[in-house]
Amino acid sequence: MTKSPGPDGVFGRMLENLGHRGKLRLLDIINLSWKIGRLPAEWKRAIIIPIKKAGKNNWSPKDFRPIALTSTTCKIMEKMILIRIQYFWTART
Repeated sequence: MTKSPGPDGVFGRMLENLGHRGKLRLLDIINLSWKIGRLPAEWKRAIIIPIKKAGKNNWSPKDFRPIALTSTTCKIMEKMILIRIQYFWTART
């Protein structure tokens, strides 16, 4: 909830502070996305930031590692899908 937002500009704290109706609406959006099998285009985007590797003195591309800032809302959906899959898997065994 305290990490940097992705290209959609939505901070985790913003989602955390949604009211009851806002959380239900977000759940509706996530469930619809799950049902139709498509993600909103904005959730597929990422901001790539190169971070210099520790101990590297050169400025060549191999001295950096990429960090991808992705949609916080999509991360929440990914966790929900993981929980659903785990529940389905354990219910079958």
